[in-house]
Amino acid sequence: MSTNAYIGMELPDHTIKCIYLHWDGYVEKPGAGFKLKSFYMSPEKVKELIDLGDLSALESEIGEKHDFDNFDVARENNWTTAYGRDREEEGVEAKITTEGIEKLSREMGYAYVYRLNEKWYYSKNGAKEKKL
Repeated sequence: MSTNAYIGMELPDHTIKCIYLHWDGYVEKPGAGFKLKSFYMSPEKVKELIDLGDLSALESEIGEKHDFDNFDVARENNWTTAYGRDREEEGVEAKITTEGIEKLSREMGYAYVYRLNEKWYYSKNGAKEKKL
């Protein structure tokens, strides 16, 4: 069973540009929380991740286009797998929302937001947000 999450980046107008993550959305290692805090700490890298659109799997590297069904290549290289780039799906671009992080996590289970202060925050099941 998958653990879904939203991953977002706060914009200057305080809206959130976010994407869906299908696998391993939980906070603990080796989940999304651990990977975001360990490997996605600069605004440039977070923007690059969000610009991929919805993700099947988050890894330590953005990586390169690869065969969506060849998980061995992605895992060997620690490459993130994206629905748009790697499976050429449409309609999987990042979305802008005015919903807060707690509402997003109530909808998905987990939500992560990279705030303007360049720190990650998360919420689980609608709980008050915490610093990651």
